[in-house]
Amino acid sequence: MFGNGIKASERFWSFNPSRQIKYKTDSEYEANFRDVFQEAVRRRVRSDSPVLAELSGGIDSSSIVCMADEIAAKDAVATPRIDTLSILDSREASSDEGEYVRKVEQARGRQGHHIDAARFGEFFSLECDSLIPIPGSYAVQGGVTEAVFDISRSGGYTVTLSGLGGDEFLGGVPNPVPQLADLISPFRVVKLFEELTAWSLVKKSPWIHLLREALAMRFPGFLKSKEINIPWVDSRFARRHQLAERMSGPRGTYGFPKSTQQTMARTFVVLRRQFSCAPVHSLRFGEKRYPFLDQDLIEFVLSIPATQLLRPGERRSLMRRALAGIVPHEVLWRKTKGVVSRTILTTFRDLWPELEAIFGTAISAQMGFVDRDALLRSLRAAKGGDAPQLMILLKAIYLEVWLRSLNKHKHCRLGLEANRQSVIGVPLRMTVP
Repeated sequence: MFGNGIKASERFWSFNPSRQIKYKTDSEYEANFRDVFQEAVRRRVRSDSPVLAELSGGIDSSSIVCMADEIAAKDAVATPRIDTLSILDSREASSDEGEYVRKVEQARGRQGHHIDAARFGEFFSLECDSLIPIPGSYAVQGGVTEAVFDISRSGGYTVTLSGLGGDEFLGGVPNPVPQLADLISPFRVVKLFEELTAWSLVKKSPWIHLLREALAMRFPGFLKSKEINIPWVDSRFARRHQLAERMSGPRGTYGFPKSTQQTMARTFVVLRRQFSCAPVHSLRFGEKRYPFLDQDLIEFVLSIPATQLLRPGERRSLMRRALAGIVPHEVLWRKTKGVVSRTILTTFRDLWPELEAIFGTAISAQMGFVDRDALLRSLRAAKGGDAPQLMILLKAIYLEVWLRSLNKHKHCRLGLEANRQSVIGVPLRMTVP
């Protein structure tokens, strides 16, 4: 806000911990969710140009597309049309998302744009020919990025709908620990052990392990390890920067009394931070909109019992119940979730000589961020198909490519010492002409 030469800031929205929604029946929650979700989609299809909706075949993107069609069938939608874009990968034979994309397209009565990522080679690039401003901001499969841009430009699309947020806020991740933590009370012992038993069978994990995790969440610091379980991170760097604590995410309660609500609020904060590091190339596609991050929808899921969203053996319980008849049954009740792990592991094998050469003289190791030998062992294991921490391993690669980009270009030079031991503990020094 500005006025009389004075600059000030004012918060326009914050969490409302006092709001609670309690109904007597599941059907009432389902009806309320449909109304809120419909409005969230309606708000985001307003555009004077055609809207492009991402369609992966997953429940989130499919729900947005089908709800948009539901709105269009009943009311006038303020957009010329809504088309879909599906990025598939013919190399992922064990995860045929195309089957689910076709189900949605059949329900719509028309086919959308398709891109086969296999046409564009490796999943990630080790090139740093152009300056990379932030880690991970360079194009992953640059050919796919260009193909999406060509479709957006030729079709006149200035708005893209994304399903991001559905997994995070509607029970897409079957993690019962926050719900179990809510039940840790002298007055709810019976219910706690009923839920522990049910989830133990679903997760195929001893109930004592689930209880241990719930206790650690309910009482911060209780039974919590102070060491990170990432073998290639330099131990001195991890201790110096309290990496274990940082990786546990935001700690605030944001005023919420329940662990389920606190977890959801922290997730929202994490997503907000991730948006601040969005890839630069994404700006070329115009405006990206996220129905699942709608303010009213977030407030709704924070206000209802967590058991509406996730139940033993029923992830996305409320969403599936509420959207029956709108989203094709085969998509809405699919048991699998699309992954791209095979494509990434194939890239490790194809690029192995380059990876080995780069990490043999890794700048990230010289700067004391990673343990070079341990990282090379993990990369070799990934090349052989053993990569339990695949996404974190990718971040190590992105970090190294970013550092090499900075060091390569005259825009920014790193101050590196020849002796690795002399660098540990020295802050990253950059010189800008």
